[in-house]
This record gives sequence, structure tokens and C-alpha cells, in this order.
Amino acid sequence: MSERSGREIDFASNGDTVAGYLATPASGRGPGVIVIQEWWGLVDHIRDVCDRLAREGFVALAPDLFRGEATKPSRASRSQTSRMWSTRPHHSWMTITPGPLPEAGTAR
Repeated sequence: MSERSGREIDFASNGDTVAGYLATPASGRGPGVIVIQEWWGLVDHIRDVCDRLAREGFVALAPDLFRGEATKPSRASRSQTSRMWSTRPHHSWMTITPGPLPEAGTAR
């Protein structure tokens, strides 16, 4: 894995603050892509996907749908993921609002 080109951010969403990982191309702009995490959360692999997309010219945002909780692939972690998934009200996860993402987030 190469060095990270993105950054951890907090951004406003649906009346709340949501964390995420934002990677931008060297130009600072490009078409936007939302990267949805797999069931184990916002982990280094997802950050790497965002970084690779940024190197190809995309602005890539991976929202942290589990609010900081992550797990590792295993049978036991599936139950943890089920618990994380079921305790989050679906309407409070995230609402995408049109606007310039790089300036909208606050670096953490």
C-alpha cells in the first residue's frame, strides 16, 4: 500500500456530523464518487480504494457508516456487524447534499 493521499474528515449530514475519508486528485477537483464500505467498516482497504480513485482523477468520499466501529472478517465479526447495522436508524446514516465536498469537510 502506498502513502495515504486522503484525509479523515467530519462533514454535516442530515442535521448531524458524520466522519469519513476524503481523497482528492492532485488537481483538487474531479468527478465525485461515493465509496461504500464493506461490512467490516471504514478500514484501510477502503481508504486505499479512495486513494487509488483520487490518483485516477476522482474525488472519492467514504462515509463512516458505522461511526468509528470496525471489525475484521470472521464468523464472530458478522454478529458484531449485524448488531452495528441494526442499531443505526436508517434515516440518520447520511443524506448527500449537493455541494463542493472538499471544502465541506473539516479535517480531523
